[in-house]
Amino acid sequence: MNKKTKINVLITSAGVMSAVNIIKSLRLQKEINVEIVATDVDKYAAGLYLADKYYISPPLTNKKEYLNFLLKIINKHEIDSIFPCLSKEISFISKNSKTLLEQGCHSLLTKADMVDL
Repeated sequence: MNKKTKINVLITSAGVMSAVNIIKSLRLQKEINVEIVATDVDKYAAGLYLADKYYISPPLTNKKEYLNFLLKIINKHEIDSIFPCLSKEISFISKNSKTLLEQGCHSLLTKADMVDL
């Protein structure tokens, strides 16, 4: 029996259309077994309810609290990859990619100085 690869992904700002599209795309593909964890500050964000698990996040305005929130989820769910979907989060995740990688979580973002151009 051919065992499928499994990855755990974290989608942030699950209420924006790009997050919903990423979740739908991950659901449509059949090559990889994916568990999707989503976050958003709004409990009514559509993408939360398309995910396997979801959390209401603190706002990004408190960067330390937000990073600790992400790290807690990354560790609890053994997140392999993160997809930040809001422009402010893209910059923040890029700047903190080393910290996330130390926890085993990859981002598909370029270096922070390139993101902020």
